Amino acid sequence: MNKALLTVQDVKNFIFEAILQRTQDRILTRNELKKHFNITEWNVDCYLEKGLPWFGKPHRKKFYLNAVKKWFVENNIVFKEYD
Repeated sequence: MNKALLTVQDVKNFIFEAILQRTQDRILTRNELKKHFNITEWNVDCYLEKGLPWFGKPHRKKFYLNAVKKWFVENNIVFKEYD
């Protein structure tokens, strides 16, 4: 039986590392996150329920841009950046 040389996780890790190399990490507020990815409040709430990483106070969540991108890749969420 032939085994694949690369796993799905290997490809995801490669994509995330490529993203990290071309951008510097930024901290985004909830509104900046919505604008950066052109997503709605509903999308943000759904992603948070599914485990989107954040830090800060529960009523003032902040997001590391690269951590969000990594989470999107790991969860097979297609995204486009607008900023």
